[in-house]
Amino acid sequence: MTMKVRALWIAVVLVGTMWLAGCNHYVCSTTFGASSCTPSGGGVSQGNNNGNSQTAFIYFMDNGATQGGFPGQMAAEGVNVSNSGTFAPVSSFASPTFTGATGSGSGMVIVDKKYLYMPFTGGLLFGYSIDPGTGALTGLLNSPYTVSGGTSIVADPKGRFVFVGDSSGISTFIVNADGSLGANSQSPFSTGGITPVTMTTDGTGKFLYVADGAGVIAYAYDQTAGSLSPVGGSLASATFNFGMIQVVGESTGKYLVGITGASGATDNSVHVFSIAQSGTAGALTEVTNSPFMTTYAPMFVVTSPSGDFVYTFNETNSQTGTIIAPMEGFTLDTTTGALAELPTVSPFPSLLGQVGAFDQTGTYLFLVGQEPNSTITGTTPLSFSSSNGALGTNFGYAGAPSFIFAVTDEP
Repeated sequence: MTMKVRALWIAVVLVGTMWLAGCNHYVCSTTFGASSCTPSGGGVSQGNNNGNSQTAFIYFMDNGATQGGFPGQMAAEGVNVSNSGTFAPVSSFASPTFTGATGSGSGMVIVDKKYLYMPFTGGLLFGYSIDPGTGALTGLLNSPYTVSGGTSIVADPKGRFVFVGDSSGISTFIVNADGSLGANSQSPFSTGGITPVTMTTDGTGKFLYVADGAGVIAYAYDQTAGSLSPVGGSLASATFNFGMIQVVGESTGKYLVGITGASGATDNSVHVFSIAQSGTAGALTEVTNSPFMTTYAPMFVVTSPSGDFVYTFNETNSQTGTIIAPMEGFTLDTTTGALAELPTVSPFPSLLGQVGAFDQTGTYLFLVGQEPNSTITGTTPLSFSSSNGALGTNFGYAGAPSFIFAVTDEP
C-alpha cells in the first residue's frame, strides 16, 4: 500500500461518487473517447468470469483533467461483453460531446439499466440511452436539461424521478417512458442554503436525504411528480452530534447507513439510523449500539442490492501518511439495524478500494482502487455472494479514468 490518498471531500456526488485529491486518477494509458487500456495483470488472482453470465458496464467521467480544460470526456469499461468472460475498456466506445456544458461533471446515475444522467456544475443535465450490446450512449429527447447547478444527483429506486441538488435547491425531474425528463413545475425545492454533498433515497422510494457534511435533511416526496416536502414540516437538519458526509439507503427502506468521512484513524465507525414509518414518517433515529466500530476509517460506503450487507472503503495512517486501507464487510440485520463484521474474511486484505458500486443484480461489486503490492490504480469487478457476503477477485484490473462513475447491468 504505497499510494497515499488524501480523501478531501471537496465534491462528492452520488451513490457513490467523489473527488479524491492526491490520487493517480489516470492510469494504464486510458484514452477517453476510445479506450485502449488493457487489463494490468498481477496483484490479484485473475481468471475467467467464474461462470457468471451477467454483462455489466461501468462509465467514467474525466472532467478534462488530462485534456487541459472542461467539459472533458467519458470512457467505459465492460465485464463479459459479448460473452467474452473478460473485463476491459470498451474499445468501440466513443465519448458523447457535452455541448454548452460549463463547470465540471459532478456525478452520474443510471435508471432502469437503460438511461444515464449526468449534471454539470454550470447548470446542464445530460441524458443518454444505453445500447444493450455495446454500451454506447445516445442523447435523449430534449437533452440537455436545465438545472440550477448540480453538485449531486440521485434517482428514485423505482425509476420514476431524478433529483439534482446544489446550494440553490433540489431540482426534480420525472422520467418519461422514453427516458427523457420532464421538470417538476415546483422545483427547485429549497435546501435552506446548504450545499448537498451526497444525496440518497430510502430503499422503497418515499424519502430523500441530503447530507452536507454537518447534518442530514430529510424530505418526503409524492409518488406522482416527486415534489419534496420537508419531513416534520421544516428544513431543520438532524445533526446527531457528528457530521455525516455520506448516507446510503438499503432495500427494505427501514434504515440509512452513514459515515463521517473523517480521514485516517479519526472515526473508525459506521452509523445506522432507523427511518420512522409512522408519526413523523421519514425521521431518523440512531439504532441501538450505533455507531458500530470498524478496523479502519471509512471514507465511502455501499449497501448490497439484497439489503443485508454493507461494505466500507477505508483509510488509515502510516509512517508515510494516509494510505488506502483494506475494505471491510458487515452483515446488516434488517430487523434491528445492527451491523456485525463478516467473520474470518473482513477486513479483506487484498481489496484496497477507494470507492465502489454494485450492479443492479448484485452479481458484481465494482471496486475502484489500488492493486495490492502495487502503485497501479484501476477498476475490477468483484464477485459477490448473497449468501455470506464473500467477495472474489476473478478479474484483473483495468484502467480507472476517474472517480465520477456509474454502473449498470446490460439493459
